[in-house]
Amino acid sequence: MLLLRLSTLMVIVGMSGCASTPKEPTLAFQAADRAIADAEQEHAVDFAPNELGAARQKMQQARSIVAQRAGERGHQRALYLAEKALSDAELAAALARNGRAQAINAELQNNNDVLREELQRKSGEAP
Repeated sequence: MLLLRLSTLMVIVGMSGCASTPKEPTLAFQAADRAIADAEQEHAVDFAPNELGAARQKMQQARSIVAQRAGERGHQRALYLAEKALSDAELAAALARNGRAQAINAELQNNNDVLREELQRKSGEAP
């Protein structure tokens, strides 16, 4: 009976020790870092520099909080910032895709205009 109580006490003490050591928001950091890298590959630097910059800044703040060993409250703040960075990076990637699509559309429109002018010129010439 004493052994059972002692082992139960050891488990409780062990669990409370784990509970007092907050875990870093590693998965949120990884997701945000991946989203930032994806946004960079989508050329967000060219099409959404403010949103990409905001994502990078929030990740820098989150890492700074974790490095300061700010405890559970700090980790919650770091997690919040990482989630916001993920959102900003996804927005930057979407804006970059949209910007590239608009640029391609404008180029195609310009090509159509040139072809149309060429056809009008050729149709006005005598055979």
